[in-house]
Amino acid sequence: MESRLWKLSGGDILEVSSVMGHTPQVADNHYLRINDEIKAEGAIFVGEAFPDKLRGIHVTPTPPGGCQDSLYGNRAPKDGVNHCSEFIHCLGCPSYAIVGTLEDLYRLFSYQQFLYAEVEYYLTDEWEAWRKRQFNYIQLIDAFTLKKFDPALVARAKAKAEASPHLFWAKKIEFMKKRRDGRI
Repeated sequence: MESRLWKLSGGDILEVSSVMGHTPQVADNHYLRINDEIKAEGAIFVGEAFPDKLRGIHVTPTPPGGCQDSLYGNRAPKDGVNHCSEFIHCLGCPSYAIVGTLEDLYRLFSYQQFLYAEVEYYLTDEWEAWRKRQFNYIQLIDAFTLKKFDPALVARAKAKAEASPHLFWAKKIEFMKKRRDGRI
């Protein structure tokens, strides 16, 4: 039954586990049978790291979400020592994952707050095309999260980020505001 619900939900393990009354880890480890058809349909998940995160395989938290491999991932230095620091490019990286926990969504919405601050910081006409691209990212974050995750959880994470962004992004936002206002 759980496999059929998973298929009907479009591969939304969070929804299925909620309906069945247990965690995504329990659904994945005990109830869902992974066959070739499910694997193919499971490709709708964001990035490669989503299934690993649900199985408890290590996903490195990053300021905007999570990374499957911060040492050897798509944008990482691949030297085995230094972790990727290309956080601005996470949304376009195949190693990036958002799995829908409050903390994960809070990091993503904190990043969104940073994008808003950046758009307000670069106001001259020469930045117009860039600002449009930033607004596209902002809209993409809203559309994706509302489509994939529980609206109440999304609202809580967004409110938390608006009230107090993740420290990594908060410091960058604070710096841009001070610089824009001439305090630096």
